[in-house]
Amino acid sequence: MLRVLITMIPLLCAAGHAYSQTTDRDQFRAAVSRSKAGNRTAVEVNLAKNGNSYAQKKILCDVEYASDPAVRQESINSLRQTGGWYAILAFSTFLSNTPLNTSVMAPNDRRSDVRFLGRRYYAMKFLPEVVPNSPFNVKDTELVSRPEYWAVQWGAWIRNHQSELSLLQPRGLDRSPDKQECSRDFGRYKK
Repeated sequence: MLRVLITMIPLLCAAGHAYSQTTDRDQFRAAVSRSKAGNRTAVEVNLAKNGNSYAQKKILCDVEYASDPAVRQESINSLRQTGGWYAILAFSTFLSNTPLNTSVMAPNDRRSDVRFLGRRYYAMKFLPEVVPNSPFNVKDTELVSRPEYWAVQWGAWIRNHQSELSLLQPRGLDRSPDKQECSRDFGRYKK
């Protein structure tokens, strides 16, 4: 009998995860459909803060795959507002010196002169807000003039404190969603 229960544990866990995802998806869709268009981001952030995995996935999908840089920028701000290990882990992935993390983002509207700095800049700017007792509180001019130095400092600090930081709520997803999953769930990623 015990052997049967032990072999069923992975199946029960997988079923519970699928149930949780379905419930989170339904809760997300219901809340977003009831919200006004201009209030959807606040609804998503509130759900993500409260551990809704579908809302957390939506924010990460927008950061990674939205074709409009303004939407990506708004989603980076949503990460900051959500906080917890979820945001810290996402921001830590933006610290590497890659074109995706360091390139300036321009809106799709070619007439606009608005530009957004790269994801790495915003990660370093927002980490002090989401990390309790932040070890670094650096001025924007320092982040712009010495980005590599501060990215390395933050990355090392997060790695050294991962065991404590990973306990912060919301904890977030076990992995980042890929483009195919994002397009299937949210239907509009063309980047």
